[in-house]
Amino acid sequence: MNNLLVINLEEDPLTKDFTKKYDLKGREDYYQFEIQTTLEEDFNKLIKDYNKMRSNFNELYKECDFDLETFKEYKIFLSKHINKKDDFYKKLIENIEYIKIVGDFKKVKKYIEKNPILKNKKIILDDAFDLEYDTDYITKLFKNYDNIYVEILGNNLPITLEELNKTQTIIRNIVNEIKQYNFSPIEQIMYLYDKVRERKYVKEGKNDYYTESRDLTKVLTGDKIVCVGYANIIDAVIRMLNFSTFMNYIKHKNKDVGHVLNAIYVKDDKYSINGIFYFDATWDSKRDNTNDYLYSYKYFAKNKSTIEGYQKHLFTNVDLNGYSDKMVDNFIEKVNSKGIREVDKNIINTINTLSKLVYGETLIKALMCMPENLVPDFLKCEFNKEDIIEKVKYLDSLLNQEIDCDTMLKILYNVRKVEYYNDPNKFAFDINLIFNVIYNSNWLYSDATIKLFASIFGKDSALENIKKYTFKQYYKTDTGLNMERIRLTKTLRNVYESRKHN
Repeated sequence: MNNLLVINLEEDPLTKDFTKKYDLKGREDYYQFEIQTTLEEDFNKLIKDYNKMRSNFNELYKECDFDLETFKEYKIFLSKHINKKDDFYKKLIENIEYIKIVGDFKKVKKYIEKNPILKNKKIILDDAFDLEYDTDYITKLFKNYDNIYVEILGNNLPITLEELNKTQTIIRNIVNEIKQYNFSPIEQIMYLYDKVRERKYVKEGKNDYYTESRDLTKVLTGDKIVCVGYANIIDAVIRMLNFSTFMNYIKHKNKDVGHVLNAIYVKDDKYSINGIFYFDATWDSKRDNTNDYLYSYKYFAKNKSTIEGYQKHLFTNVDLNGYSDKMVDNFIEKVNSKGIREVDKNIINTINTLSKLVYGETLIKALMCMPENLVPDFLKCEFNKEDIIEKVKYLDSLLNQEIDCDTMLKILYNVRKVEYYNDPNKFAFDINLIFNVIYNSNWLYSDATIKLFASIFGKDSALENIKKYTFKQYYKTDTGLNMERIRLTKTLRNVYESRKHN
C-alpha cells in the first residue's frame, strides 16, 4: 500500500501525556503519518500546522536513543524530515493516498461530515475485519459514501465494502460446499486443493498493478492468478474451516525470485495423520485446456524435506529461516551450555512460528530471552527447560511426517467419488485415474519396499516396478471394484434421468 495518513480520534488516558499530536513512521519508499485529534479540531488546520509537526518530529528524534537496528533506521528517517520547509509538508500530505481513521464508526462518520474535504479521500475504517465479519451495520451506516475502505488478510490494498461483501460471499460459498460432505480434515483439504488449482496460472499485464494476480479479492473476482493468489485462496478457506495454517514465503538463493505455498497443521484421526504439511497448488495447477492436472498430486501434503527437494534446495525459507536438520541439537546444546538467551534469534523465531501453528501461542516468550537484570520480578516468565526441549523435539517431528501411498489412495478415492458424482464429465473416476495418479504423484513408498524391489529388478527400475505392482494390487481390491460399480450406477442414473425428462 502507498503512503498512509492515520487520524486517531480515540484518546487513551494512559498514554495521553506521552502521545505526540504528530508522528511520522516508515522508510524512504513508504511512510505513515499520524495525527492525534478530536472531533472538535478542524482537519484543514491540523494538516497545515507545520511548526507543530517540525517540533514533534524533533522531539521524537531526540527520544530515539536506542541501539536496536529498527530504532536506528527510524532515527535516520526522522532526521531527514525535521527541519524541512512548509512546501515539503504540503507535499507530504498531498502524496497521501489513503487515510485511516481510528475510532468508533459513528464518530468517524461525524468527523467526515464535519470535514467535507475527506469525502473526496479514500477512507480506511480501522477494525479487525475478516471474512466472518458482519458488515450489515457499517454498510447501512456508510450507505451514502463510496469512499469507504477496509483491510483484510490476503489483500495488500484496502477494498470497498462492496468488494468485502463479494469476497466474503465467494469464500463462504466454498466453505459451505466443503462442509456439506462428511469429509475428514485431509479430505477437506484435497477437495479444496482440486477446486483452487483448476485456475490457470496467469500473470498480471504490463499495465496492471501487481495485486491483480495476488490479492485475495482480485484473484477471486478477476482472471489473473500467480502463486500468492493460489496460496491466499487456500489460506482464507482453510482458516474458516478451523485449520491452523500460515503462508510460507521462500526466496531464491541466487536470484531475485520468490514463491509462496501453504503450510498446514493436519490432524486427521481417520487416517492417523498428525503433521505439518506443505501444499503447493501453483505447481499442481491446470496448465492447458484439459483436465490432466487432476491426475497429479505431486505437491500435495508433502513434508518439509520433500518439498525442498522438489525445489532443488535453491530456496531459503523466509518464515522458518532458523530451521535445519540440526536445529533441535543446536537448540539443546545452547540452552544447556549458555541458557535460552544465547540461542540464535532465527531459531527462536522458527520455533515460535511452529508453536503458534500447533499450540496457538509462542513457546518461547520474549521476556525469557531478555537479560535477567532488565526484567522486573513480576514480569519474569517461568522457564521449564525440560518441557520446552520436549516440545521443540515434537514440533520438529511434525515437520518430518509422511503420508504413504496406500493412505493417499484412500483419501483420493473418498474425495474423487464425491467430485465424480458432482461432475462426471470433469472428474475421472476409474482405474485409469489410479494408474495415472500413482505414476504422476511421487507418493511415498517405504525404504524396505524400495530395497526389496531394487534387489529383484535392479536399482534403476525399482520405482517403476513398485508403481506397477501398487496399481495391480489396487485393481484387485474391493475399492478398485467399487469404482466400477459407482461408475455403472452413475451411468444408469443419468440414463434414467434423461428418459424421465423426455
